Amino acid sequence: MPIPIPGLPEAAHHLMHMPLYQAGILGVLQGLAEFAPISSSAHLVLVPWLFGPVLKNSGWIEDPGQAFDAALHIGTAIALIGYFWADWKRILSAWFDNLAHRNTWADPDVRMAWLIIIASIPGAIFGMVFEKPLDTLFDVDHHPWAPAAIAGLLAVAGLLLWASDRRGKKSRHLSNITRGNALLIGCSQVLALFPGVSRSGATITAGLALGLTRQAAARFSFLMAAPITLGAGLLKVASMRHATEPHPQASALILGVALSAVVGWAVIHWLLGYLQKQTMNLFVVYRVIFAALVFVVWITRH
Repeated sequence: MPIPIPGLPEAAHHLMHMPLYQAGILGVLQGLAEFAPISSSAHLVLVPWLFGPVLKNSGWIEDPGQAFDAALHIGTAIALIGYFWADWKRILSAWFDNLAHRNTWADPDVRMAWLIIIASIPGAIFGMVFEKPLDTLFDVDHHPWAPAAIAGLLAVAGLLLWASDRRGKKSRHLSNITRGNALLIGCSQVLALFPGVSRSGATITAGLALGLTRQAAARFSFLMAAPITLGAGLLKVASMRHATEPHPQASALILGVALSAVVGWAVIHWLLGYLQKQTMNLFVVYRVIFAALVFVVWITRH
């Protein structure tokens, strides 16, 4: 029996029989690439495109639909909120207390709450306006040049990450972030609307360019990601109220949410430890190699 989704028209209450292995692969990809600076949007588009000839005969669904997309975003939001739960309890408690009693900006948790709000504004505004047009523009099923364009963005954004890591002073910590810094990092997040740029990659690049340490840039990137990631997932759920497309069966949705959350939590934990001693070169090299692979396959197919 189809499981109704509240708010969806009756016409959309039929099932898309997504293979569970597809839900698992996409959930893992989302968890891995959402937080590592390698672009989850590029991987969710390019991996099926690369292996399309093989996947077509295995039941792979080319367009998983809004319901599954929302599930993956909610899964990574759960990872963010869960990993930083202690931080969020402290920050939100201080912020609400600030609203009630006008605590000073000097309170570090109050400062962090307002910095996250400031950093989230550009992405929220531009995301609501440009996300769908850009998704359509870079649709690999309708634009033959799209895979090459996404690969180009992967490589260019990777080189910018390398340059900021190499040239940045890496002497500033979370306590040194100003409102202007938060706004600039938030504006960099807008670039992640282009598949291949990477939300975490863009914000970490901006943080490093502003002189933050690698770990401080990554930690602020993750903290500011929670509201935008959760908001994106909830907006996708809300937009489904008028959708007529089928949705994946409950088992595929649950698997996608669970794997994106678990893998995302593990990647956050690993990355924060890794960046205490290591550079961003691993991710830069991976991005360039992956982009080169996509270019080679794209040229071969055309």
